[in-house]
Amino acid sequence: MVEAHACRILLVMGEHSPARSIERRLTDRGYRVEVAPDRAQALAAFAARHHDVAILSHRTPDADAVSVAQALRLQAPELPCLLMVSAGSVEDARQGLELGICDYLVEDAEGVYLELLPCAIDRVLTRLRSEREHASVEAELHESRRALTTLMDNLPGMAYRCLNDADWRLLFVSSGCEALTGYPQHDLLHNRRLSYAELVHHEDRDRLRTAIADGLRDGRHFECEYRIVTASGEVRWVWERGTQVPGSLGDEVLEGFILDVTARREAERQLRDHSERLEEMVAERTRALEEAQSQLVRREKLAAIGQVAGGVGHELRTPLSIIKNAAFLLAEAVEDATLDTGELVAMIEGEVERADRIVADLLDFARAGTPVPLPLEPEALLTSALTRAQVPSGIEVVTDVSSALPRVLADPLQMEQVLLNLITNAYQSMGSIGTLTLRAAASGDGHLVFVVSDTGGGISRNVMAQLFEPLFSTKARGIGLGLALCKHHVEANGGTIVAANNPERGATFTVTLPIVPTDG
Repeated sequence: MVEAHACRILLVMGEHSPARSIERRLTDRGYRVEVAPDRAQALAAFAARHHDVAILSHRTPDADAVSVAQALRLQAPELPCLLMVSAGSVEDARQGLELGICDYLVEDAEGVYLELLPCAIDRVLTRLRSEREHASVEAELHESRRALTTLMDNLPGMAYRCLNDADWRLLFVSSGCEALTGYPQHDLLHNRRLSYAELVHHEDRDRLRTAIADGLRDGRHFECEYRIVTASGEVRWVWERGTQVPGSLGDEVLEGFILDVTARREAERQLRDHSERLEEMVAERTRALEEAQSQLVRREKLAAIGQVAGGVGHELRTPLSIIKNAAFLLAEAVEDATLDTGELVAMIEGEVERADRIVADLLDFARAGTPVPLPLEPEALLTSALTRAQVPSGIEVVTDVSSALPRVLADPLQMEQVLLNLITNAYQSMGSIGTLTLRAAASGDGHLVFVVSDTGGGISRNVMAQLFEPLFSTKARGIGLGLALCKHHVEANGGTIVAANNPERGATFTVTLPIVPTDG
């Protein structure tokens, strides 16, 4: 039974009716009752205090019960009304029900309706409460759906519900699918136009299936980043997170969310590229600094060697000259010299010549100054250096000089010294037999190339790294200034010099020099 103490009842019934008897009965039941003898007082009473139920009787002096009900419902459409009609007023009951009267009772002579009245009121209130609760639930459900729809429509992606089958057939998809895929909801739902599996890039479908299977097997959410192909043919990267939920028919159903991460992936790619470029720039800058430091150390070393070489060279040249002259006079004076004595004199002269060459190298290194570049004929320069080198007879010399070569712009003395040193080193590396190849050709980029190649033992990796360093030598009787001087002269004349091992045997030195400008 409905609690009566909170229920306010408006009883609309004329004075010459059982109104007071009904009021007492209802009051005894705990209802709060207010009696209005006519229509006007009924409307005024309801406007002032608002009631929960109106009981209308056909016994009112100024209006019938149906018109009173009509007037009250115009003022309060939700007010439940209970109509009491006489036994012969069934038409009033029908009209009342059409107006929205909740129920009616027929006044019988025995007064049975008075016993039924509380039950009728309870039914009306119960139905009213049920309707209100239902309306409240409907309103809450409507608001929940509205909020969920608004939320999904504003998400930068799409929410979905699909079967975990081969096509991932979509049972629900939010409106964000059109911005993400280019297809409206209608096209994707239930595979009407195409399945979601067809949207997934063919190279990523198996990976997505594996990610879903792994996540579901471990009883957790699955996540995966993969590519889709939109309606316009654009390839986009998306991130998906979902889980399995029970289906109404026992099917495997997936629910989740898919987000466009193309911009993030592109930003990550640009960041990686920038990081790699930055690392390359740092490495390049580091190499440049190391090279600059190496050059600085080398210059300081060369300057110090030059100062020492100049002093030592001048100091040694005078005693060497005296020794040489003395050996000559000794050989002339000892006419009956034995064979051993002659060999000793020859040995003295040979060592003096060697020491003289060392002194000459020291002085050349010390005097290496600013070049005076002149236009030079490549063939003449190479021939002069080859003549001075005095290549042993056992060495085959192959010369390959292109015709009509442009002239090079370089210091003649320095460049002849460079080629002389390279030719000498080449035949010395071969011993008594071998092939010495000399080439000269235009490089096509405003430079001319001289190549000196031998068939000797080649250059080891450790030696290659220090090849042009001053005072570094692999010869048993050398001081290591020849190639350092070559590098200095070539670079001072605006050229380059490099060394490399031949594929089969031996080594090749390549000197590149600028040619005379066409307007020079």
